[in-house]
Amino acid sequence: MKKRHLLTLIIISNCFTFCVEHKEGPNETFQAVSPGESYLKKFNNQEIRDNLLTKIFVEGDSASYKELKDIYFLSGHTDDFLAPAMIMAMDYNYHQAFEDVYRILHNIKTDSKSNKLADYYLLKAYEIDSIKSNSLMKERFGSSYPNVKASEYWKLINE
Repeated sequence: MKKRHLLTLIIISNCFTFCVEHKEGPNETFQAVSPGESYLKKFNNQEIRDNLLTKIFVEGDSASYKELKDIYFLSGHTDDFLAPAMIMAMDYNYHQAFEDVYRILHNIKTDSKSNKLADYYLLKAYEIDSIKSNSLMKERFGSSYPNVKASEYWKLINE
């Protein structure tokens, strides 16, 4: 019986000893930053963007492209990424850039000509890598894809 009381007393005293409220000191503050805010800071840093753009335009660097894409998309400047995406697509035949141009043009939805241009870029992406672009093709065209090459489609939309 005495062992039981002693054990209970030890447990209670340990609770009081270890369950002391921790008070934050003046140097222990934590400031949370949202990912969007972080990317907006990067977007507003012209030097970061210029360095990445140079690597993309001069070298066709896919890692720089992905980083710049994240900065534009996650900071809310998706439409402004159209020019870098088009250059990476056309100059370096980069699959992801073709898909990005499609997404940007398709989301703008200004007119039927823009939508046809978006479809052209999707067809180009599908020609480069049909497996990666398969879900976008199904989303855009349903189960019946157009039976036309991107180059032929380009001629059709420019007539």
